[in-house]
This record gives sequence, C-alpha cells and structure tokens, in this order.
Amino acid sequence: MPIKEENKKKYKTVITTVALVKVLNNFIGVTDTVENLVVRGIQTLVPGMPDWLASGIAKTLMMVLPI
Repeated sequence: MPIKEENKKKYKTVITTVALVKVLNNFIGVTDTVENLVVRGIQTLVPGMPDWLASGIAKTLMMVLPI
C-alpha cells in the first residue's frame, strides 16, 4: 500500500516520539510525571476539584494518549 511522502514524515515523527517516551519511561518513569502534570493542570483549570476526581480524569486521558 503506497504512502505519500508527507505522511511518511508524519508517521516517522510520531513513531520516534512514542519510542522516545517509552525508553524514557523505562529509566525515569516519565508517564508518571506526565500524569501528575495532567492532574495539576486539571486542578488549576477547575479550582476546588477533588484529588480523586482529577486523578480519575487524568488516568482516563492517559489511557487514550499514546504514551
């Protein structure tokens, strides 16, 4: 199945980024850091949101994101 050259570049960038995040996750737990960042971001955008709710939303987002 032929792929356009511009799409090849996009796929290569995405695959490289995902691979880099997986390698970093093995050494420093970068996904935990990203999840914590998302939790803090949610709590900043919606002041007064309970920790358990922000954590649940962040975990759901992390499940969807390719990290």
